[in-house]
Amino acid sequence: MTNIIKILKPFDSHAHLRIGQKLEDLLCYYNNFAWVVAMGNLPEPVITGPDMIHYSTAIRGLRPQFKIILPIMLVRNTTPGTIQEAWMAHCQSVKMIPEDTSTETSQGISLYDLKKYYPDFEKMDEKKMLFSGHWELAKTKTGLSIPLVEREEESIPFLEKLVKDFPNLIFIIEHATTRSMIEFVKKHDNVFATLTPHHAILTTEDVLDKNGKIYNPLNFCLPVAKSEDDRRAVIEAMISEETWRDKFSYGSDSAPHSLGDKLNENPRPGLFTAPTGKETIVEIFDKNNALDYRLEEFLSIRGHNIYGKNLLQKTITFIRESWIAPKIIKSIPVFRGGEEISFKVINK
Repeated sequence: MTNIIKILKPFDSHAHLRIGQKLEDLLCYYNNFAWVVAMGNLPEPVITGPDMIHYSTAIRGLRPQFKIILPIMLVRNTTPGTIQEAWMAHCQSVKMIPEDTSTETSQGISLYDLKKYYPDFEKMDEKKMLFSGHWELAKTKTGLSIPLVEREEESIPFLEKLVKDFPNLIFIIEHATTRSMIEFVKKHDNVFATLTPHHAILTTEDVLDKNGKIYNPLNFCLPVAKSEDDRRAVIEAMISEETWRDKFSYGSDSAPHSLGDKLNENPRPGLFTAPTGKETIVEIFDKNNALDYRLEEFLSIRGHNIYGKNLLQKTITFIRESWIAPKIIKSIPVFRGGEEISFKVINK
């Protein structure tokens, strides 16, 4: 039995650091990461190079040495000039969250309109930028709402067409949740994906009732948790020894919301996983007899490789020691709050 695990500091390929007081209160929970990819779907979204610089300044004003990657958001008024300007400001990637699929997406594009944005994709391709996406389809072409559990799979035909038309562009599928999406990623050389701790723990029954209504908002995120088979597929991709394993990296998708926002009539999607996510991943690997090179690959190395960053020779140490995760931090409910977790970090 392995009781002490020392690996290179993790790379979080998908996190929501927020802005203002939440940023100030919660940034400390990312101290043990080598790099963090911070998403820009803020109340005032990061959609230009100057926006990216402004957000970076806010973060580094709190922690000057914090290593962040800040994508700009692909929105309805994005142009090739926007992409060019962001690239000149050292932006490395562009992030898409389609309309009606997550928080702060009022400016998000429709998957039905992807063809309109091909000049933007051509510019990304030219500049060798990465394109990351939240792949869900919220509505049919006639405007009917698509059930939450079906939205990721319904988006795959749109993704498939885009990947075919841009074979040299690197795609990152954020928070893949279904076996179908994971199989898609495996089959395409230029497609990668992030995997979250919560989609390896939760299933639809932990969130929605039999009518598809949210009964446990504290477990509600988008994409919503899927079937037991899908959950198993997420874990299989995390711990695999197959050659395609390098396509999957850790992305916490930590998305903190206040308890009031989680419990109101229209609960905000997102789970605050930063305090417990990496420890949960160690538990998952332990339960699946994978506490070997695969843990460091998944948590640390693959994110560095996908984003082209040199590995930092700084480490983090986990020990096998049970602790109870706090239920609330700064009025924000914590993923797995109140549960016993069997590994903890000792060199904070």
